[in-house]
Amino acid sequence: MTGRVSVSMNDAILVGYRDKTYALDPRSPVDAHYIFMSHAHIDHLYGGVTKNLIASEETVKLARARGFDLPDPIQNQEVELLNSGHIVGSKSFLIPDEVFYTGDMALRPRAFLKAPKLPKAKALIIEATYGHRRYSFPSPASVVAEANKAISEMFSRGIPVILCGYALGKAQVLSYLFSTWSPIFVHESVGKMNEVCCSLGVPLDSHKSYSKAKDEGLLKKRPWILIAPSSLLRSGLISSLRKKYGAVTFSFSGWAVDKWFNGMSHIDYPFPLSDHCDYNDLVKVVKRVDPEKVYTVHGYAKEFSQALRRLGYDAHSLSSHQSNLVDFSE
Repeated sequence: MTGRVSVSMNDAILVGYRDKTYALDPRSPVDAHYIFMSHAHIDHLYGGVTKNLIASEETVKLARARGFDLPDPIQNQEVELLNSGHIVGSKSFLIPDEVFYTGDMALRPRAFLKAPKLPKAKALIIEATYGHRRYSFPSPASVVAEANKAISEMFSRGIPVILCGYALGKAQVLSYLFSTWSPIFVHESVGKMNEVCCSLGVPLDSHKSYSKAKDEGLLKKRPWILIAPSSLLRSGLISSLRKKYGAVTFSFSGWAVDKWFNGMSHIDYPFPLSDHCDYNDLVKVVKRVDPEKVYTVHGYAKEFSQALRRLGYDAHSLSSHQSNLVDFSE
């Protein structure tokens, strides 16, 4: 196999295979035959694609709902898309036996999200968001049990609870995992993504929006749960709910293992529930793929590549804003 992996000045990972070039999760214009988008989080979307888009149908539909005018995805017989376990519709990129790009990945099943199946490949390009050994997450089941216990305590005291996570991804997991509580309201941005996910077959209950609950005076009837995007944690909305109703905030993120996250004044209860692999799971991915070469991207890419070299792997970090051509030709 002949090919190349490079990171260009425009933040695109470029994979060359045979006579074609694939741009993986570009953020700006790039010269490539095909564009691959792994999922519909904003930091992985580029709205300038007009043709030759490789992505899941779910990712395209979610991206359009977020304002990105993407073309219909195409089929490419040279490439396979595999579940990455990250969010609804998220995919990994595989040129069978040759190159495997994880995209954002989570090995642990959560709610309706299944664990990914990992292929063998000669070259592995792996995300390293939590690629430092201090990131070790408890099981999702134990986190959910702890959160349910805390919600029960709050409800027994008549205290409303605000569950915070990304509007797309974590919010759907929270909507599913805590659906037994009542009443549950959802912020409009969460409700919009829930609606799209339901249309894609995700088993989510329908919940009244925050605005309707407010207009109908339902917030006065405490306690209740509101599922809101984590971007609003510092907002006037959350602040007013805390002051007026005594609401407490639960924030769900892998960063909750860090002291700086736990010390944020606008987060009352941090919970380490992540949509990414922790350090140990990242190592498991590498071992299962069993590559000849590993390229790390995002987050703790440098630290994770160093750790992999200590484990005997030929590993290198690929940093953005560099033009770095790496051959893995035989």
